[in-house]
Amino acid sequence: MEVEMGVLCERATRKTSLGRREKEVLAELVDGRTEVDIAGRLGISRHTVHAHVRSVYMKLNVHSRVELIHRVIALAD
Repeated sequence: MEVEMGVLCERATRKTSLGRREKEVLAELVDGRTEVDIAGRLGISRHTVHAHVRSVYMKLNVHSRVELIHRVIALAD
């Protein structure tokens, strides 16, 4: 893919109602990081990360990471 996923993620989040931390978690998910990795990078508990992931999935109406990436790509257009 020509465009970096981080750029697509940034474009996509402009069109959503995600909060700041949800956007950060989304960017980490799109980069392929696990919830445990995300927790360490953001300095929050893995339970908090999981809550953000659930919220992101709900707000973007997806049920898996694959669907999430497809949604990010679609929203970035």
